[in-house]
Amino acid sequence: CLRIRRPPRSTLFPYTTVFGSGGAGIMSEVRRVAGNIIALVTGKGIRLLVSLVLGVLLARYLGDLHYGNWTVARSLCALLTILTGLGMSKIAIRECSSRPDEAGRYLNTILVLRIIFSLVSILVALLLVYGLGYRAEIAYLVFVALGIYILSSLGEVFVIQFRSHEKMGYEAVVNISKDIFLMLLVLLAIYLQWGVLRIAFLYLGATVFYLVISWIMVAKKFSSPRLSLDPPLARHLVLAGIPIGLAVFFNSFHDVTRIIVEKTIGASAAGNYSVAALPYMALESTVVISLMGAIFPLLSRLHLSDRLGLIGLYRRMSRYLFMLSLLVALYCLFLGDELILILYGKDYLNAIPVLKILGLGVVLMFQNYLLFNAMVACGKEKIFALVLGLGALINGLGVILFTGILSRLDQTIVIGGSASGVGIRLIPVTGGPIALIMAQIFILVVLSIILRREYKRGIIFSRFYGPVVAAVLTGGLIRWEGVISIPIGAILISSAVVYGLLLVVLRSFDRTDLDIFKTLISANQK
Repeated sequence: CLRIRRPPRSTLFPYTTVFGSGGAGIMSEVRRVAGNIIALVTGKGIRLLVSLVLGVLLARYLGDLHYGNWTVARSLCALLTILTGLGMSKIAIRECSSRPDEAGRYLNTILVLRIIFSLVSILVALLLVYGLGYRAEIAYLVFVALGIYILSSLGEVFVIQFRSHEKMGYEAVVNISKDIFLMLLVLLAIYLQWGVLRIAFLYLGATVFYLVISWIMVAKKFSSPRLSLDPPLARHLVLAGIPIGLAVFFNSFHDVTRIIVEKTIGASAAGNYSVAALPYMALESTVVISLMGAIFPLLSRLHLSDRLGLIGLYRRMSRYLFMLSLLVALYCLFLGDELILILYGKDYLNAIPVLKILGLGVVLMFQNYLLFNAMVACGKEKIFALVLGLGALINGLGVILFTGILSRLDQTIVIGGSASGVGIRLIPVTGGPIALIMAQIFILVVLSIILRREYKRGIIFSRFYGPVVAAVLTGGLIRWEGVISIPIGAILISSAVVYGLLLVVLRSFDRTDLDIFKTLISANQK
């Protein structure tokens, strides 16, 4: 009689500890990922606070017109400099996640390529500024902002070393230092009553500081960067990175929306859109991008070694992101009026409906970023770029269509019962977030179908009942607390606590979640 010995469970499913069983080596892996997540989220959290403070100060100090000009100039340059990167850093991190000793060679080659592409972006910027007929203030701001984004693009190359070696704490230190330095400079400029152009030059100076300390940190902790080009590697990176670069370019919905809004209904409307989008983008950068950046090397390795474990990891992350995004949507929907008035004042009343609609988009955005990284981890960059391109087309056409329709209406439409509370005024500038939600829905559906075919099962979790019920009950609590005029700070804290308790009562968490949270806490203490 032959007895067939099954391999140990840890061999069949090496990452099952993330979902329940033991294994010291795997827990070490989880702790390392947890430590990197904490490092990036902590760093991004501090940067979020700094960016919100700067955004509020500048929006109040400059006014909606000048602040709109500044954000439009930055959006235009952000779109230009995305193509200087072409997604090469993402490719390098994916390929060096299992070969970190190669990170230096990738970094040096990408650094040279970005310098070359940056020169091209300067020529394109000249053509766009004069082709679009921008007046003097925006034109000057565009060229200063272009310098900021080019230098920032060069500084971001050093992330290859940090993330390939999974030492994200260094990245957090560099970014926090730059943002705090920038905040001090802006506070000085406001005290001296400088104009928007001088403030733009301060941003440029802070970016130079960021580039220098990134270079020093990499040289000290890893190896000294050199401007050396490896032609075969450069060819591979450009060809492999073009789809990702295009996908990132197409995903710049807010930048495109700001430019279209400024051209169709004015710089003041662009300013209102910008202040509403600031918390949305800060949350996107702090939570989603940090989480995905910390865990992307692991996703790339699991795609090759353990697809079953990878699917479980995707579903668990999807559930966490869904629960968090529901709470954010509640805050935007029920407290949008108070948040805008407290932060920016009565000059930005038209930003309130934009924030409320964008809050609904957060739920879709959180899931889509998970799908974005899943597409890159499994090597589907080309179809990913195609889907994002179609999404960008939907977004751009939607902004033009909805802003045009709402601009021609004789009266303001209010949905949700009233102009207060959960009511949303549909004004011309809300055409931007409406179009964004349509694009996000399209992307979510198409990418989910593609990834289901790749892994033979869905990677988005499907048990929505508990979190949705918890969100509905918490929304009722927020509404009631607003009616009896409880301070907004108390509402934010009490609703978060109640929402968390409801998730526990409704069994939205399991024992494995507790193990993961304990691991995060121990990594944080370490």
